[in-house]
Amino acid sequence: MDKVHLEVVTPKGIVVSEDVEDLVAPGLVGEFGVLPGHAFMMAALKMGRLSYQKDGRRYSLFVSSGYAEVDQEKAILLVEEAIKAEDIDVGALRAEKGEVEERLRSTRPEDEAYQDLLSRLERLTIMEEIAG
Repeated sequence: MDKVHLEVVTPKGIVVSEDVEDLVAPGLVGEFGVLPGHAFMMAALKMGRLSYQKDGRRYSLFVSSGYAEVDQEKAILLVEEAIKAEDIDVGALRAEKGEVEERLRSTRPEDEAYQDLLSRLERLTIMEEIAG
């Protein structure tokens, strides 16, 4: 057993279904790696970068929060959103990020929209890092 079957599933369907050499996921209490033969575990996921290696090449995705179930042969990640690095529109992302940063400058921390804007900015920043 030299591969782990990785599935990344969103409400819209399967985003990734690949046999991979390893993966690194953004766990709620820190990143965790999975290799073939991994012990069973379940983990909460936070928004961040999911990376995996297939045929010697490393791939990255943006994933939202969700859950992972891992055993010796497979890793299934159930997330609200998953976007492959190559599918991220960097121009649109940077434009949206600029708008969010502008709105944050004119929003007070006690305002209702402030936390939502911070979350959006975090999401956009992570996506920008993944897209390179």
